[in-house]
Formats: sequence, structure tokens, C-alpha cells
Amino acid sequence: MKEHPEVKWSEVVRRAIKEYLEKMKTTEVRDTATLLPIVKETGVALEKISVELAVQHFERMRELEWKRISTTQTS
Repeated sequence: MKEHPEVKWSEVVRRAIKEYLEKMKTTEVRDTATLLPIVKETGVALEKISVELAVQHFERMRELEWKRISTTQTS
């Protein structure tokens, strides 16, 4: 960021947040009621997954999602 002082970083962040929120509004998977049938189709027995493993997967998913949205270019 210091290498590009001409960029209005607060505007970049504002646009990224706005874009992310718009994607959340339009996605089909908004809650567990719509997510559960998709998960069941994978054949994974959720009751057999430990909480620790679920947390690890969640943290990895969050990390990958952050990487994806932080590298998305705004127009």
C-alpha cells in the first residue's frame, strides 16, 4: 500500500465489501436449510466428523475465501 500512495485504499476496501455483500445476496446458499441437501449429496456423514476437524475445515475455507476475495480486482 505504501508503494502506491495514489490509490484511495479506503475506496478499494469499500468497493470490495460492497461486491462481497452483493454476492451474498445473490448466492443460492444463504443458510443451512439450502446448504444441507448439497452437503448430503456429497455422501459425507456429518455426524462422524469431529468438531476439531470441522473447525479445521472451516478455518481453511475462510482462509481460501479471504484469498479469493482479496485478489479480486474491482472496477
